Order: sequence, then C-alpha cells, then structure tokens
Amino acid sequence: LRELQEETGVGIIFITHDFGIVAKMCDRVAVMQHGEVVELGTTEVLFGSPKHSYTKSLLDAVPGKSWQQASDQ
Repeated sequence: LRELQEETGVGIIFITHDFGIVAKMCDRVAVMQHGEVVELGTTEVLFGSPKHSYTKSLLDAVPGKSWQQASDQ
C-alpha cells in the first residue's frame, strides 16, 4: 500500500488496532474512543508524546512495543 501511495500520490485512510502497522503506514493518526476523535497528530508526535489518557493506555498495552521499532524503520 505504501508503494502504491507513493507512486500515485493518493491518500489512504487506514483503520486498524495494530500500532505496528500504524507506525509503518501512517503519517498522521487519529485515536478514537467511543466514536469520538480524542487525539490527532503526526505519528511521530502522537507516539512520542501522547496527550490523551486513552492514547497513553493504548500505547502502554502494545506487547513488546513493536511500534517503536517499526516507526524507526
């Protein structure tokens, strides 16, 4: 998908619970809780310094913090 996006210049809305994929695929992230956006920002900023308690709890729940390694690639 990333390759297709780069070749065509299209935007992609990617919905997932997998933060490893989010770190690899997304430039910007919207975190939703009960159908409401509670935090929005670049992947780097949101993962590096989450502001909302729900975002923090989701990131803390990631097994092995594989999203950190994925975002470094």
